[in-house]
Amino acid sequence: IDPKQPLKQVLVKLPDLMIRNNKQSVTDMRGNKLFQPVTVQDVQYSHSREEERFYTRLTEFILTGKAYAGGLQLGTQRSVMLVLTTMQKLAASSVAAVRRALEGRLDRLRNQEARRVLNQAELNDLWRKLVSDKDGEGIDPDLRATLEERIDELMEAIQLNPDEIPAIEELVSLASEVRNESRILKLVELVDSFSSDRSVLMFTEYKATQALIVSALTKRHGADQVTFINGDGALFGVLKKDGTVGMISSDRYEATRQFNSGKVRFLVSTEAGGEGIDLQARCYTLIHADLPWNPMRMHQRAGRLNRYGQKQAVEVFLLRNPATVEGRIWACLERKLERISLALAGAMADPEDIRLLVLGLASPAFHEQVASRSIGINTSRFDNWYDAETASFGGAEAIEVVRALIGNTASFDFATDAPGLPQVDLPDLLPFLRAALRFRGRRLEEKEDGTFMFLTPELWAQSHHTIRDRYIAHLDRNIRKENNDAVLLGAGHRVIEAALEDASGLSAFAASLPDLDNPLVLFSCQDDLSMPDAPIHRVIIGAELEKGNTWKPIKDWEILLHLNRIVERPDRPIMRSDISVAAPEALSSVEDARKVVENKIPSLNLPFQRPSLRLESVLWSV
Repeated sequence: IDPKQPLKQVLVKLPDLMIRNNKQSVTDMRGNKLFQPVTVQDVQYSHSREEERFYTRLTEFILTGKAYAGGLQLGTQRSVMLVLTTMQKLAASSVAAVRRALEGRLDRLRNQEARRVLNQAELNDLWRKLVSDKDGEGIDPDLRATLEERIDELMEAIQLNPDEIPAIEELVSLASEVRNESRILKLVELVDSFSSDRSVLMFTEYKATQALIVSALTKRHGADQVTFINGDGALFGVLKKDGTVGMISSDRYEATRQFNSGKVRFLVSTEAGGEGIDLQARCYTLIHADLPWNPMRMHQRAGRLNRYGQKQAVEVFLLRNPATVEGRIWACLERKLERISLALAGAMADPEDIRLLVLGLASPAFHEQVASRSIGINTSRFDNWYDAETASFGGAEAIEVVRALIGNTASFDFATDAPGLPQVDLPDLLPFLRAALRFRGRRLEEKEDGTFMFLTPELWAQSHHTIRDRYIAHLDRNIRKENNDAVLLGAGHRVIEAALEDASGLSAFAASLPDLDNPLVLFSCQDDLSMPDAPIHRVIIGAELEKGNTWKPIKDWEILLHLNRIVERPDRPIMRSDISVAAPEALSSVEDARKVVENKIPSLNLPFQRPSLRLESVLWSV
């Protein structure tokens, strides 16, 4: 596709280039839906009088600072506006998050010497990155949140307000009067409404808020029921197991393992946990402790639970104060997305999918810029202001783009196309593994829970240094194993690859079996013309001798099922020999099988210019 081409010319090509399935409609080969529905509940709370006083004064401080910045040079003006916007974002998460930045700022203003931080060169570099990240996509979300929490260090030579010191002193004093944050109290109340065995995933943008949540849950449920994930692996100012307040640490992967195994009930994560990890093993409940200014983050968070393998309908809870700027923005955004969904009704079955498409058309910076300009807008005209500010978002042009994308991409239905797909999965590797181990003098010890244990043959272990001497493993994608030693095996795993390499190196290729129902002849098909970029280099094709002495071609995955039935009996004797010894009468029949397979090749649509067959194996009945 040429990006300079008109959209209409590009759209006609999409069906040949793109397959797009609606996530909530995707099924397996039996027609069973793979993804559970997601419900979202709005959990509202209100500020205490102490919080209200603090947020009122902070709003005045930010508005005064923005007015002051209007008279500064462009470069300084931009820096001041960024700092004030960051304070607004921090405050939207918790009083604790913005209080930490305010206290650091006050210390530096009071003590000029303290402003000379040791890593100033590094901080200057980070500040430049933060200032230059105009579209909100140039910095990792967790790093960006860390920089925003360190805003007091980064804003070294910037004056925010002509009377900044007394203004910040008042803000710090008001913040100290907030003993318990309403957001956290509501979160604990919500958690208490769940059953005692229900695992809960919680997300917040900032570590200061994360520390508040971890401390509150620790106080209520005990430290052994709470873990966390953030980019640093450390959390400060947290209530510890011994009752003291200090620093705790947590490894991202260990926290994930403990949560998925049920050893801890609560996992509190920053955006570091929003991507790259699966948490659906036993959790279906997500709480957004704060509302990120970029709404796509909300869907990324939910994606940790709404994944393949989730057995429950996912429940998402939004903690929202409708009286705050962020709460009003979220309500306006929801109404706008609902109107867009109605406009697109009929083009797609799932309205949530439409919302994701529409949100994806706007850059992350778009919503953040709207939020940063929202402070000070009168409540009575807020909805009209928001509609005017976001007029370009979700307009007629955007709706037309979404409609065109939906209508001009191909889809794929597993249930409909299942007959043409391989009807095998990982468990179908078990008979091969069992036979391969037996051939090398090892035994597969199988358990009722679907796991098994074996000692690795010495030949396999020598093939790669990462192969263990002993395995506790399984071949079931859906198994939920609390024992961390049980590993999922499959094609590509070192020990399976070693078994395949061992088997492919055996010189014997013929066997005579006393109770084989139908003889099998197996060929490999490859391209005599070397095509290094070809997606397929070699395939296996078989032929089965049916009653009436007729050869029937069979696909590679059908061959696997045939072979699995053959090796089902562990007491079956293993016989290896030259084909002329195994079954002399087979020699003449092999050529008949070859002709049948050669006639089948054109219908397989293989990417071969000059296909050729090679005899691989003969299994004959005697």
